[in-house]
Amino acid sequence: MKNVKLNRIVVENWRGKNLDVNFNDDVTKISAKNEVGKTTLINAWNWVFTSYTSPTSNKNEELFDNRKPLTHETPIARVCLCIEIDGKEHTIERTAKAKFTRPSGSVEYVKSSTDEYTIKVDGFTVANKEFTQWVSDNICDSATLPFLLDGSFFTTLAENDRVKARKALGKVVGEV
Repeated sequence: MKNVKLNRIVVENWRGKNLDVNFNDDVTKISAKNEVGKTTLINAWNWVFTSYTSPTSNKNEELFDNRKPLTHETPIARVCLCIEIDGKEHTIERTAKAKFTRPSGSVEYVKSSTDEYTIKVDGFTVANKEFTQWVSDNICDSATLPFLLDGSFFTTLAENDRVKARKALGKVVGEV
């Protein structure tokens, strides 16, 4: 596994938050009042790498500001990470656009069942499969990554499927 350091995270219109946080030290402690965005940072980090906002929610749940109804004018949700992998800087960006269609002859927009997602690595748009391979090549096995990013992914998995949890843990720490 490689040495990965988060240097900066930028969150725009993601879950109704706009944040720009620089991480300068080797150890970062995050503390703030409630509703400022601490959990948003963790969930945004998870979403960039896994497309999941949390281990128990659907992939596109709560990407946008849930205090407002989604419309065709809902702004794009964007998360950008500046990370260092073994001393080399990379920028990873994931965006989500709420997708709406307007049926023929109608003036009303209707929410689509899916949204539009884009992933960029170092400024180049990549497909999901390419991104998964990039993560595996540059960080660690992409199937293991969610468990390393957030312990709640592992505990949720352990509750639901102990055999799979042991296998995931074994990839990280060896024989369990």
